[in-house]
Amino acid sequence: MKVGVAFSGGGIRGAAHLGIMQALHENGVVPSIYTGTSSGSIAAVLLALGYTPIEAFEKFKKVRSIIDIAYFHILKGLVTPSKIKGIAKGKKLHRVLDDVFDGRQFSHVCDKDVKLAVIATRILTGEQTIFANSDILDPSKINDDHFRWYPLFEKNLSGFVRASCSIPGVYLPYEVNGEEYVDGGITNNLPSDIAYALGAEKVIAIDLGYSGKTREVGGIMEILSQSIYVMVESIIDDHDYQSGIYLNPEIYDIGSLEISKTNECYIRGYEYAKANMEVILSKLRD
Repeated sequence: MKVGVAFSGGGIRGAAHLGIMQALHENGVVPSIYTGTSSGSIAAVLLALGYTPIEAFEKFKKVRSIIDIAYFHILKGLVTPSKIKGIAKGKKLHRVLDDVFDGRQFSHVCDKDVKLAVIATRILTGEQTIFANSDILDPSKINDDHFRWYPLFEKNLSGFVRASCSIPGVYLPYEVNGEEYVDGGITNNLPSDIAYALGAEKVIAIDLGYSGKTREVGGIMEILSQSIYVMVESIIDDHDYQSGIYLNPEIYDIGSLEISKTNECYIRGYEYAKANMEVILSKLRD
């Protein structure tokens, strides 16, 4: 059975994805299809490249520098004129991602049977755009009548993840073939349907968004990212998870920019999956 996994966005909370995956690996669950949006695309790429969840987590922690860079530009933007499209150009973000992925391309995915998709949003039309290492998909599985599919092979992964992570108003859009792209969470923050379209029979959908917990939101970047999560929550609620498994480790009390809690996110994701493993395995067997 082909198992896929879909990783939502969530900023630094994305570390929880890897904690959950570590628990799954310990129980013999190793997906062959990975889809991700925003910080979830970082987890998807690292696992598709063949890193273990623990190795991927060590690389994911370099994301801290991405957040530090973004926050610096936010502060700078408060006192100096900034571009209308975004405060930060994203060049340093791109370099950090290239380092995290060791400069690899879509063609470097660890196995020919492993599928990978990174979600971004075309800013001109608002279309969901799927960058993937496969030219085969089932469009009937996608919960969106208006989407674009880009099969990619000899292209560096970092640029497309940069697009998927580009919070509007914070980072300038990323340009691909003359077209500009921003955060994939705007159109599909939990791309389980894309995993089905790539051939998955069961999909584990990991949502790091609102789970009933409340918290204060402070700071410009936090407000911007939070605005996206609020906007896409209704989209996630409307999605049909088909024969999938929906997981939410309930770490919404941690802000998407609280870099000091990266390890806590990983641990809470791991503990959540361990506590629910019997149910997860049962649903995979059904």
